[in-house]
Amino acid sequence: MSQTSDSPDVEQLQILRQLITAFVSSPDPVQVLQTLVRSTCDALGASSAVVVPVTLAGEKAPPIASHGLSDTYLQDLAERVGRPLADSPLGHGPAGDAFRQALAQRTLLHIQDVQQDPRFAPRATLAQREGYRALVALPLVFQDRPVGILIVYFAAPRTLTPATIQFLETVGSTAATIVETARRLDEAHRRARESEQRAQQLALVNRIATLVNSTLDLDRILQTACTEMARVFGVGQSGVVLFGEARQVGQVMAEYQAQPDGTARQVQIPVADNPSLARVISTRQPLAIADAANDPLLAPIRDVIQLRHIRSILIVPLVVQGEVVGTIGLDATDAPRTFTDQDQELAGTIAAQVALALEKAQLYKASQQDGRTLRSAFRRAGAAIASRLALDEVLQIIVGLAAEALQADFCEVRFLDNETQQLVLGAVWGGSPRAQRAARLGIAGSLGGVVVLEEALVHIPDLRQDPRTRHIGLVNYENLYTYLGVPLVLDDEVIGVLSLARRRQAAFSDDELELLTSFAHQAAVAVEEARLQAQAQLNQQRSRAIIQNSADGILLIDAQRRVVGFNPALERLTGWHAEEVYGVPCYEVLQTRCAGHDYCRSHCPIVDDDHRASYFAECQIRTRDGRLIDVGVSYGLIRDEHGQMEGVVEVIRDISQQKELDRLRNDFLSTMSHELRTPLALIKGYAATLLRPDIDLSGDTQYRFIQQIDEAANRLTRLIDNLLSVSRIEAGRLELLLKDLDLGQLVRKVIQDMQPATAGHQLELTMSAAQSVAHADPDKVEQVLLNLVHNAIKFSPPDSIIAIGVQDDPADPGFLRVSVQDQGRGVPPEHREHIFEKFYQVETGLTRSASGTGLGLYICKRLIEAHGGRIWMEPTEDGSSVFYFTLPRARDR
Repeated sequence: MSQTSDSPDVEQLQILRQLITAFVSSPDPVQVLQTLVRSTCDALGASSAVVVPVTLAGEKAPPIASHGLSDTYLQDLAERVGRPLADSPLGHGPAGDAFRQALAQRTLLHIQDVQQDPRFAPRATLAQREGYRALVALPLVFQDRPVGILIVYFAAPRTLTPATIQFLETVGSTAATIVETARRLDEAHRRARESEQRAQQLALVNRIATLVNSTLDLDRILQTACTEMARVFGVGQSGVVLFGEARQVGQVMAEYQAQPDGTARQVQIPVADNPSLARVISTRQPLAIADAANDPLLAPIRDVIQLRHIRSILIVPLVVQGEVVGTIGLDATDAPRTFTDQDQELAGTIAAQVALALEKAQLYKASQQDGRTLRSAFRRAGAAIASRLALDEVLQIIVGLAAEALQADFCEVRFLDNETQQLVLGAVWGGSPRAQRAARLGIAGSLGGVVVLEEALVHIPDLRQDPRTRHIGLVNYENLYTYLGVPLVLDDEVIGVLSLARRRQAAFSDDELELLTSFAHQAAVAVEEARLQAQAQLNQQRSRAIIQNSADGILLIDAQRRVVGFNPALERLTGWHAEEVYGVPCYEVLQTRCAGHDYCRSHCPIVDDDHRASYFAECQIRTRDGRLIDVGVSYGLIRDEHGQMEGVVEVIRDISQQKELDRLRNDFLSTMSHELRTPLALIKGYAATLLRPDIDLSGDTQYRFIQQIDEAANRLTRLIDNLLSVSRIEAGRLELLLKDLDLGQLVRKVIQDMQPATAGHQLELTMSAAQSVAHADPDKVEQVLLNLVHNAIKFSPPDSIIAIGVQDDPADPGFLRVSVQDQGRGVPPEHREHIFEKFYQVETGLTRSASGTGLGLYICKRLIEAHGGRIWMEPTEDGSSVFYFTLPRARDR
């Protein structure tokens, strides 16, 4: 690549293709950045480059993407990423200040030669070691916030062209988006890990809760709790210890060991004079000890600690009816372990389920019938949660079971709408048949609102006497007497209320309070699972929508090269329908060819796997009707966790128009070279003849020579004017000086100027407009007329009539219409929709003999549209052409 890119647009497109390929093949934006950095170096002929992220306070810095820099440099850079900006990778001193100033002002910093710049003197050794003499630092700004800086190094002194700067700004914009995406993706991954961990924890709680609610086999529940907790917490041992009636010793009732050695059942845990258990019993909170071998709280059971090789321990109380009846112990045996607050909270939640199982066992002994009722209720609730029922159906089952188990006359679930501060009805059981349940209730006017405001379990033995509830209409309307409400909590946030009420004077017992809390937990778990399922479905829908709505064709193939995905864009491109190609080998559908070879069979990434992550090729595919289309294909390889090929994602873009545009550009450059050289040659030839002292020319001959020079100069001027007009149009700098303009007078001037230069053509004006004054830019309208009349003369035979008309626009009374009719052969139908495109020329025998650049009609179209008018061509019955354009009338004075 040359030092200054001749084709920055092509380089940008190539980089974007690589980015698309990297993005499709890997969800890791760092890989995309790595591709961008490497491609930027290739495009600019740079020796090295690096993307340095700028992090927010407290954020983890995303990885650095680089190319061509030493490991020492990158290691030093990585250690400083994430520090405050004053001590950032930008460094101290004048050079660091220059970088920070560029970053703060969002401006490009260009050092043509670091050896000549005094600000970089302290970095001379570093520059020499890394092999660079010049650099460009480009701030990466996302939504007006600096997210990083792209630094490109050059081995030799370097100046930048406008094209290179524009290219760098394009790359910088893309890099900023990718850096921000990397940051957000890292945050999303963190949240995903937390969500996954939370989901595993909820699943564990749900499994234990489901087991607790589905069986009265206490040994099974305790053993399952030990095994599941050891697996989720990643410890080598766990055990459940229950205290004896005298509360002197604790007996191991269930245990788990990753490497069983029979030691668990050999020990008894003293309860009396045991500081660790005394702490747990008094606080009813988990106790985490990181250094079990030396902590004084474990001194009475040091022999047990040594026997079971315990390095760290978490002791969780089992509380039944307000009394600690035992503990669950989690033992880290491989290495010391710090049990976090979240670990302790989860263990406490599971312990509550185990304690509930113990309580259920006690209740079962006291009343076998009540035990069967509760078992059935919780089994049905657990089954409902585990099923694929809709959330409202699951909640309906839970409120029915809760009402039945607690012998209530009324039960409902409501969810809190934080925006409106209202409680929305989720499910209801009981109440009078004529009661109309409001879908929404204000917090201040509902029983559930009391629970939300207090954020705790609320038990009201007499609703009519309690000042918080006696004013609520539902109390008297439904004849409710006793109330019990439990908040539904997710992630420490109250999301709703589970409420029970009785019409009789019968306060709820402590056992019933605990039981409703368990039902509330079941309802919260159901809500969480519904949310997770909804999020998973949303993510799946988004992924499907991206593929279905992509403007590029996307083809998915499996490891056997069979088509398993075929999006609508690819259907439109190839003519094949998705249902026709599913399961068909991809090489039979696309028949991809490159340089005359069957690319699918000779270079298929699945067959010829060289372990690259992606491929790109420009080739041709064959459509269903046999046409060959030029396409750019990006191959993204999908691998499993072992690196084995699972399939390929192909992103297919139609580049036919790009190929055609390249051809038109080449034709334009060839034509423009000829068009410029011809009048220059005439001017040079006639001027040289006039200047020769040895040739005596007559006055008529000299006048004719000068006239030819003038015509050639006019022709050259028109070419240059057209080029300048295109430049202004493409740059968005087209300016109109609008004024009232008499189109009749302007047409007469154009006829007067062009009539002497015609080959016997007769230019005629026809005026049919009652009033021909337009509101337009005279110079721009004259340029349009000159182009159209010049074309008409060029394509009409000698001595023919060129008719120019000014009429009222029949389609819009607020516009005037101008027409220019030639006597040529006309424009073939297949070319008519393209003649106003840039560089486009109709290749017929006549046009090949006539000169032109393919810019005139393009300029006319853009100038007329800038006035708010329109321009078009219509064929005549005799085969010639009429060009029309409209301009707005002058405003009435």
